[in-house]
Amino acid sequence: MDNIKSIIVLLFFWLAAGCTSSEIQKEVSLINQAESLLQSDPHQAHALLDSVKYPGDLSDKDLTKWCLSFGKLADSIHTELPWSYYLERSWEYSHKKKLPECATIGLYLGRSYMEEKDVEKAMKVYLQALDIALQRKDYNLAGYISSYSADVYEFQYDYLLAKDKYLQAADYFKQAGNKRSEGLALAEVGKMYVFSDSIDAGLQQILNSKRIFESINNKRCISLSYNHIGNVYMYLKKYDLAEEHFLKSIEIGDDENSSSYLALAGVYTNLSQWEKALDCLEKAKKPSLNKNVQNDIFYHYYLIYNAQGKYKEAVSYLDKYVDLIAGSTKTRNKSKVASIENRYRQSKYQMDNIQLKADKAQLKLLGVLGLLLIVIVFAYFRSRFSKKIYHQRLELERKNVSLSKLQGNLEAYKEKIRSTFQASEDDLDNPNIYLDEIDEMILITQQIKEQRILLFKKSEIVKLITKLSYNVKAQSNEKQLSDSIWIDIISIIELAFPSVVKKCEEVKFTPTEKVLCYLSLFNLGTSGEATLLGVSNDAVNKHRQRIRKKLNLTDRNLGLFQYFCKL
Repeated sequence: MDNIKSIIVLLFFWLAAGCTSSEIQKEVSLINQAESLLQSDPHQAHALLDSVKYPGDLSDKDLTKWCLSFGKLADSIHTELPWSYYLERSWEYSHKKKLPECATIGLYLGRSYMEEKDVEKAMKVYLQALDIALQRKDYNLAGYISSYSADVYEFQYDYLLAKDKYLQAADYFKQAGNKRSEGLALAEVGKMYVFSDSIDAGLQQILNSKRIFESINNKRCISLSYNHIGNVYMYLKKYDLAEEHFLKSIEIGDDENSSSYLALAGVYTNLSQWEKALDCLEKAKKPSLNKNVQNDIFYHYYLIYNAQGKYKEAVSYLDKYVDLIAGSTKTRNKSKVASIENRYRQSKYQMDNIQLKADKAQLKLLGVLGLLLIVIVFAYFRSRFSKKIYHQRLELERKNVSLSKLQGNLEAYKEKIRSTFQASEDDLDNPNIYLDEIDEMILITQQIKEQRILLFKKSEIVKLITKLSYNVKAQSNEKQLSDSIWIDIISIIELAFPSVVKKCEEVKFTPTEKVLCYLSLFNLGTSGEATLLGVSNDAVNKHRQRIRKKLNLTDRNLGLFQYFCKL
């Protein structure tokens, strides 16, 4: 019996040695090199980490080091975080080993969940990570975790809860002596108060944050505070005070003052001081870290020329603005699709790699007789168990991928997913099983569609648009949809009506026609759409006729709303 045990132990050492390939050793070396370059050359460090082809094959310790390095780069040069599957492994390992970096891994995992729009998982891991950070009295990290927790509530439009979390973050940053982050957190508290219509309380918090920035002489943050205060006065239509604070922001700030010039242009537009407004727009054109500024410049030109009655120029700038927004949205969608494709490839590789490892193990075990049969059985059941766990994870990922693919017309990837079932030896003799898979996919697709439409109907943006369409005077020539509101509209429609987005791309509507197609989904009627766009009912009707013509929609009893809902 002892001899049998010795043979089994030797066999395990033999198999383990075979699994420790030179490729894995090279990848560990890449991680170590990247770790040494995080501060001096972060872009080179990212290239090294990104060249690790098989992160799933790393040990838990090396994978945790890889995830931590990737997370630090996401903070410094704003790259993507690792896939949540890898961060989950690191989180479990660091939690089990009680590593000092455990709370940091939890922060990265929560952010990765938020990138995947999994709010419940994100909040759960944030709470656990916060407890760990507080146990270690790492108040600076606790402040960041609380800030990201506040982002979750803000994402759900729960501004009061978000305000409480930002206040908590400010208190932790204060205990850590991080004045800049404390001031930024208080500024966010002020914004949440303003969003909740508590203007005075919001203004007071922004002033508190400004005092903190002044105490550390951080001119960029002081300039930002004046910009925030100016926006509050702008909201209150106290244009003289808004002008004063925007000018102060420009005076104190460095080259990054395009946002303040743009806001100042809005003040002068409301005061009908056209020359000053146009001058501010010219000064706002210089490069800015705020990518939305250049888009918003065109919208402000539209507002100015529209208010002056120069409708031809106004429409021209409005079309440019809509084109830029559509282009930005398309770019973001392409980035999302690329990310989904990358995660799908990682998932596919993981499954193929497990199969490959099992095949190699079986080839080695074929040459072993007698007592080695025990090891073969053990390896078989272990492989089955590993595959079962992996397929459970893959199924969860497939659901997320399927949801996003409906937005991007990625039906080809559904065929690839089906091909994994067709490659199974157990299924080759039973072709009828594919019918069940297709039926299940149709059912899931229908459930997703119903959930999307329900989410659309209950969303805050639908309530806001409906309110704007009724509350604003019908004769108003001013467009009611701001840049931020329109981004929310596009996001909710892409989520709830991907077939409509696809149809609009196929038909190749003009930007204005696409805007009306999207607004028709709110079922506001001609008057409501005209109010939101700041145009006449006749203009809306003319665009509708062109849309119906392009859609070959001849049934006058079938409106655009009913037509799009049936897609």
